[in-house]
Amino acid sequence: MRYGLIAGNGRFPLLALESAARLGLDVTVIAIEEEASPEVASMAPRCHWISLGQLSKLIEILKSEDITEVVMCGQVKHAKIFSSIVPDWRLVKLLASLPSRNTDGLIGGVVKVLEGEGIHLRDSTWLLKPLLAGAGGRTWNTAAAWPTRWRVSMSDRRWRFPSAPAWLSKPWKAPMPCCDAPPDWSTAGAWRWSR
Repeated sequence: MRYGLIAGNGRFPLLALESAARLGLDVTVIAIEEEASPEVASMAPRCHWISLGQLSKLIEILKSEDITEVVMCGQVKHAKIFSSIVPDWRLVKLLASLPSRNTDGLIGGVVKVLEGEGIHLRDSTWLLKPLLAGAGGRTWNTAAAWPTRWRVSMSDRRWRFPSAPAWLSKPWKAPMPCCDAPPDWSTAGAWRWSR
């Protein structure tokens, strides 16, 4: 199956193309002339360049390449569509039908047009799933996972040094505000230590 990648600016399209190559996927790039980096053409087996306002040409390319699933990768400055780009007839029709002229409305409208033509828009992180961290404890999110030398009691915010000398093992209040209580601004800057 052949997939389409609509490339905007930034590193995101390049990372997606690298990941697609590692996964062995057949990807055709449709790069936006005003936004995409020239590097995308060298990384893809097939690359088509279109202007930002050419929605009809995008659909023609996707249909001629027999692409039914497409991914949008990279940033596109949507303000250009509403100001300086000359849109084709299909984009003019879409812009006229938008309830609000913002990014969400525009992308939602493009998705509806593509779906109407039998082209499904996939999640933008779909090709990057192998690069994302999976579920599980990869951070120190509990006191038990902290190194024993710097263990903190979350109930009273007191630091404990179990293997330190006796004079260090006396608890003291951490000089940081607790997350569940608002800071006491009357003593701002004052460090209060207790035994």
